[in-house]
Amino acid sequence: MTRPKTVFGYYGCNSAASEAFRPVFEKLFGAGQVDFIGDIRRSTRTDQIVLGGGALLNRHFLSQLKFIDAIHPVGVSLPNGSADIAAMEPLRSQLQRAYVCDAGDAALLRAHGYDAVHTPDLLFSLTPPAIGFTAGDFERSTNLPPMIRKYKKHTVLVFVSHEDMVPYEADSLPDFLQAEQLKHELAACLDRLSGRCNIVFVPLTVWYGNCDYAFAIEVIRHMKYRQRVLIIDRYMDPQELLASMAALDATVISTRFYGLVFGLVAGKHVVNIGDAPRNHALMRDAGLPGFSLAADRRTAHRIEKLVIKHADPGVQARIAAIRQSWHDTAHTTLAAVAASLP
Repeated sequence: MTRPKTVFGYYGCNSAASEAFRPVFEKLFGAGQVDFIGDIRRSTRTDQIVLGGGALLNRHFLSQLKFIDAIHPVGVSLPNGSADIAAMEPLRSQLQRAYVCDAGDAALLRAHGYDAVHTPDLLFSLTPPAIGFTAGDFERSTNLPPMIRKYKKHTVLVFVSHEDMVPYEADSLPDFLQAEQLKHELAACLDRLSGRCNIVFVPLTVWYGNCDYAFAIEVIRHMKYRQRVLIIDRYMDPQELLASMAALDATVISTRFYGLVFGLVAGKHVVNIGDAPRNHALMRDAGLPGFSLAADRRTAHRIEKLVIKHADPGVQARIAAIRQSWHDTAHTTLAAVAASLP
């Protein structure tokens, strides 16, 4: 009897970005043939582990794998660059070919002698389920619906993170001021858009001390028309979330990498307002660098200007083309992974 594969990652913590990898690996290895674990102490195997997917090539996850004979990184990235390379060094003999969803990360790994292959994020292998859904249906996921329930045709889905919050401390003053500017500019933009679009804040993570809607509330506090906003304050299963997004006429504004990925998987117009290098790399690889705003260009006017381009036929065609291309490439990668794992 074939032993189930063990997949190690950020599972069991109400993270839609991580939980979205479950159907990817279940399709790869077979339903019921995968043990998903978020704590290596729960593993019954020491011969081999699949590390995937997401930003898992970091000290937190790697430090738990020193007793594993073979480590297969699949659909991963390096969130901290060279610091993550240093964390990998004690495991060099155990690390197998890495399937990495950032071209820069793959090049960095190869430069340090690791076997690394670049692939689009493996979530692009997913196809959102087709459902009937309207912006008003999001009311089932909130305790505080908009006071004015006149829903418009177009919806702006906003993904922000608890990690966007920066405390006021002397040694982090520049980061604090940048976070405050983000709140003010995003709030001003959403005020402008709220007269003609539905505004919905969507959390990817809802966990103890790790709730994305905490920063959403901070943004809304700076809005004049905050009663027009719908803020989702519960965890949404990734399949439910992707299906909802796919059914809407929508634009995604996101500081989060996986907010952008979810948007593209659902075939939606996306605008990056996050600072992470992998956000900008994703938009560049998608042929959409003009829809990615660095901190020094992140004004309410510029964000609004990019959002209203959602109806541009050229933009729609580019998103449809890259979505299909990455969908096909992700399936090719998964086939290669299946053939390479014992």
